[in-house]
Amino acid sequence: MRFTRGKKIMLAGIITGALLAGLCGNAAYDIAAVNAGEQAPPLPSEETAAPLPTPAGYQDVAGIPVTPGAISVNDSLAIDEMAFVENTATSVTLSWVCGALQDGIYYIYRYNEDSMEYEYVGSSRETSYVCSGLKPAKKYYFTVCAFDEVNKLQGRYAYPVGAYTRPKKVQNLSFIDNKQNTIELEWDAVPGADGYIIYHAEGSGNFEEAGKTTETTFLDEGLLSGKNYRYKVRAYVFYKDNRSAASEIAKMTTLPAKPAVMVKGGDKKARISWNAVTGAAGYYLYWYNGTEYQYLEKLKGKNNTEYLHKGLENGVYSQYKVEAYRVFKETEYKSGASDMRKDVLSKQDTVTAPKLFKNKKIFKKSSAYLLCKEFKKTVNYEKSFVIPGVSGTDVDGFYSKNMCPQGITFAKSYLLLSSYDRKKEENSVVYVMDKQSRKLVMTIVLPNKTHAGGLAYDGENLWVTQTDTVRSIPFDGIEDALAEGKKEYLASYNTICKLTHTAGSLTYYKKKLWVASYDELASGYLGVYSINQKSSSPELEEIAVTRVPSRVQGLTFADGGKLVLSRSCQTNAAQRSFLHVLDIYKPNLKKLSDGIITLGKVKKTVDMPSMNEEIAVSGKYLYVNFESAAFSTAVKRMDRVCALKVSSIVSWEKDKKLKTSSLKKLENPGLFNGLWKIPGQE
Repeated sequence: MRFTRGKKIMLAGIITGALLAGLCGNAAYDIAAVNAGEQAPPLPSEETAAPLPTPAGYQDVAGIPVTPGAISVNDSLAIDEMAFVENTATSVTLSWVCGALQDGIYYIYRYNEDSMEYEYVGSSRETSYVCSGLKPAKKYYFTVCAFDEVNKLQGRYAYPVGAYTRPKKVQNLSFIDNKQNTIELEWDAVPGADGYIIYHAEGSGNFEEAGKTTETTFLDEGLLSGKNYRYKVRAYVFYKDNRSAASEIAKMTTLPAKPAVMVKGGDKKARISWNAVTGAAGYYLYWYNGTEYQYLEKLKGKNNTEYLHKGLENGVYSQYKVEAYRVFKETEYKSGASDMRKDVLSKQDTVTAPKLFKNKKIFKKSSAYLLCKEFKKTVNYEKSFVIPGVSGTDVDGFYSKNMCPQGITFAKSYLLLSSYDRKKEENSVVYVMDKQSRKLVMTIVLPNKTHAGGLAYDGENLWVTQTDTVRSIPFDGIEDALAEGKKEYLASYNTICKLTHTAGSLTYYKKKLWVASYDELASGYLGVYSINQKSSSPELEEIAVTRVPSRVQGLTFADGGKLVLSRSCQTNAAQRSFLHVLDIYKPNLKKLSDGIITLGKVKKTVDMPSMNEEIAVSGKYLYVNFESAAFSTAVKRMDRVCALKVSSIVSWEKDKKLKTSSLKKLENPGLFNGLWKIPGQE
């Protein structure tokens, strides 16, 4: 048989697929078999009409042969919603809808760009088909027709659908360079790819898109220094969602940041310090020897950020550079050298001259002397000690101009006075002063930068406060150093005793250690402790704990069991909680052995110069230390450990009450959230 538009024509023989071309147009077809030998009637006149426009290229499905065995092309077997739903680098998956076909088969054709015609690729009894064996990164066109095997009916060919394969997987992802905040990558070009998408992940985190490029290199910027990153790359073609499989993951690190270096010159030595660098495994230190920089030391560990360079010559500059390094896959990656820093080496002695008042005449003209009436009456200038080191202190060969006086205590024939470095550059110290000459004879360098707010001497040990501990130093080592004429003694702590409250100040009384805490707004604590194993490894045993007022900076006992509390806060009246007084109590200690202390009411309050600190009694005098000389903004400043007649201070029968206005009481302490402490206060 032969098929023609709208007519029945006799043909001898069997239907062949090669003769069934051209039946995919828009007109309906009737297909019928007639006997051989019949004459075909002439074609109607419409056959001579002007031809319809012929679709071009992949749109032209007219040349596809009719399915062998089909007796008619039926419009009811239309293909709807044809689409490609999935793809790989070598395959595409097609799907479609044909509601009219109940039992049949679908034939799939692919357009061949070289021959410019459709080729049969396969069949499916499902409404989907996977066409494999395709080239990567290429666009193909497909059409489908339905065939009703029972009724021998063929549906029209679907309008062609374009489908894309994905690009090949990116190969040989590697790195060109890495810096502090950038990593540069490269990879092999993927044939047919339009571009590439780069993904990165910090450490073990999730991948995220880092950027896109049409090149085969990429500079990833804005990264964190000293961090590991993972990378993968996908190629894309036609549109960005048509991506290849991800490349193999490659790993690289950014360089650590350059350290910020500080150099402090001392007596024939220099201290080099720097910030801990994120991700650093250690540091290389370089020293300029006058001709060139040379390697000095390798320090392992991120937090190993200080080096003491000894054996140098005073009077010259010593300059240094530091380089951080990081280890990744057994390879060291260095930050590059820091900026050069230098300082001159020199020896400087502790300043023992007064910070503020050079003589008694100037002392008596000070606001501290003139405005504090009780202080003015009772202070003994000749018995007072000039506070050493405020203008400058030699701390183990390094000089500090930031020392702040804190605690005091008497030990045998010495006054001991502690100070800490407000900038925390140098360790805290204890000045040892002769009681008779009131001169500095030696400086004890403590092993750390503790606030050292309280000192006490128990007859065998010097006790120092630090946060919620008190720490013992055997006094015989201090005496040995004094006997040898040493100007400096590097102390170490013998024992560290932890308390249930912070240790701000302390005193030794009735063979017990009394430790008070400091709090600006709330009441503090006063703990009483017996000392066990005093001569070997001193330990504390709690006897009693009671409450004391806020802002306690020091305490001591006078004759008759009278307790003096030194209370102060802030530098001037413009600041919250400003206070500077001595409060005198007569506590009830009869039940101390039972763990009971009754502080009672304050018997007397004495106004002091500002920023009074720890206090101690020796003989007939109460000695009051002050830190105000270290603060330029303080009012009524004082640069002495002032000796006050103790009998006058603790005698309340003859004294008038202090005006309440000078106490600057807090009306609503509950309004403040949290606790605020003066600079350096632990």
